[in-house]
Amino acid sequence: MKSCASAFILQNKSQEDIGLLDLGKDLMVDLFGGKSNDTLSSLSHIIFTKKVATAKAFVTPEQLPPFPTSPATRFHSLRVYFQIMVWMEMADDMNPTEWRWKQENNQFIPIMTEKIAAPDELLKIIHCNCSGDANPPMQLQTLWTPLHCCMWPLAN
Repeated sequence: MKSCASAFILQNKSQEDIGLLDLGKDLMVDLFGGKSNDTLSSLSHIIFTKKVATAKAFVTPEQLPPFPTSPATRFHSLRVYFQIMVWMEMADDMNPTEWRWKQENNQFIPIMTEKIAAPDELLKIIHCNCSGDANPPMQLQTLWTPLHCCMWPLAN
């Protein structure tokens, strides 16, 4: 873990250096208790299977630990690298928007991933079971794993 983390303090790394070396993915696998040959996908499957196999009742998505996807982890790694360079005062020639930050209302907001949570067709039919009296019905919008219920009106 130390060797992965130490790469984040080296100046003049490219996005390819940070993203393609899978440093962030390796750190995430280690943080979630995986083995060196595990991938995020395989480890996510292992954790899910263990949870379901040992559950005494139905396992709902919100009972699962939040587990990042590989693309989300790559974006996170790029943002972390940029932030470390800022803290170390080594980011003079770096453009935050090239490191998965976007500027909105005079502040930088992280870009979580380029992948959509689910196809639009699926998001139109998935609903939460909240007891709110929303009109129109509310749609489940996923931003992270597991599904977190953030309410948005359904498009007609």
